[in-house]
Amino acid sequence: MPSRPAGWASALRPRPSGSTNRPEPEPAVAERSGATVCGESASDPLMALALTGMGVTSLSMSAPALPAVRHALRHHSLARCESIAEAVLSAQSADEARMAARDLTDAEVVTRLGL
Repeated sequence: MPSRPAGWASALRPRPSGSTNRPEPEPAVAERSGATVCGESASDPLMALALTGMGVTSLSMSAPALPAVRHALRHHSLARCESIAEAVLSAQSADEARMAARDLTDAEVVTRLGL
């Protein structure tokens, strides 16, 4: 994967460096209206775990991505997803966020999915 210049967004760090804006799906969850993420972010098994932990209730992705995301989600509790989300949101860079998510992901899932 090519590296991005400092401050560029990525799936695991969608805000530029120094920005205080962060994804906040909780209001949608509290209102029971749900929160949906689609595309590349939803298709990444690590990001899917973090998004679930942030309160996202629906992930939309291409069919080829479904087996890996389904496998990751089936092997993690909501509490573990919430821990992954906290670690991702606390990270200072996309690389740090990805490593934090990977470190909290079940070892079997990491191995099986090649994360």
